Amino acid sequence: MKKFACLILTCAAASGCMTVNAELPGTLRADVAAADTERIGQLSIEKGNWFFLYGLLGSPDKTFLSADIAKAVQAKGGDGVANLKYESSEGIVDMVIGACSFGCVDPRSYKVTGDIVRIKKPPLPGKPAKVATSKAAAPVVVASQQY
Repeated sequence: MKKFACLILTCAAASGCMTVNAELPGTLRADVAAADTERIGQLSIEKGNWFFLYGLLGSPDKTFLSADIAKAVQAKGGDGVANLKYESSEGIVDMVIGACSFGCVDPRSYKVTGDIVRIKKPPLPGKPAKVATSKAAAPVVVASQQY
């Protein structure tokens, strides 16, 4: 019985959930082909997040990556991002911190890459490609996405 209780306790302690639910800014455009875009720059964003208590605490908000994507696209004067790639990683230092704290503190690194593009097709009806406001970043049309 003690072995079974230890097994259950070990499984519960190892069952954290380091999840990032990130929204993409703008609209996913499946109607835009590669020939309908002009590459004007490269998107590369690297961010980190710290999770606590086996990932039960510390999940970032949904704008964790979208605000940075929108800023990068606006800075280049683009309409969106094509060939979007998302990577999650845990480096050696991250693993050492997690192991030394027995999972109570667990840092993770995230990287988003893609091509900043101008879209040659007209915007979708009722969905402007850019809306400039002083309070919020303009929406970005995401041309295509890869998993």
